[in-house]
Amino acid sequence: MLMGNFYSYQSISDFEKEIRYSCDTITILENSKLADDDKRPPFTIYTISIPHFKHLGCGGELHASFFNNRLQLLSFRPEHLEEEKYFKNINKELNMNLTYEKQILFDHVRIFKWASLNFSAIDWIDMRLQKEQNDWIEKYS
Repeated sequence: MLMGNFYSYQSISDFEKEIRYSCDTITILENSKLADDDKRPPFTIYTISIPHFKHLGCGGELHASFFNNRLQLLSFRPEHLEEEKYFKNINKELNMNLTYEKQILFDHVRIFKWASLNFSAIDWIDMRLQKEQNDWIEKYS
């Protein structure tokens, strides 16, 4: 499990079925794949953004990234005015105080909090798929 009803290795179609009633807009941020005549193993990245997504009672933007049609990463960016409430709620849900210096590992999922100049976010990453992607890059690129 990554976040809510979303789980590692979930297909794009299963993910989109899960969110279709809770969002009205999906923006494709990346949709890349190898050329059809490329002899290397598949390498596809599909990343979407879902604005006005609700998690733990707070609004924000959800990014989902798929590697070879398997959900690899979720990133939730709470709306600025709800950041404090959201981070309290996520700490309660995870039963720990997630800070910028801490990360949590559950089975094969790494959860961490980060910030840029414009927003803060929580990421859930399946480390098995991350390793598979990194290994592919190291071997074939």
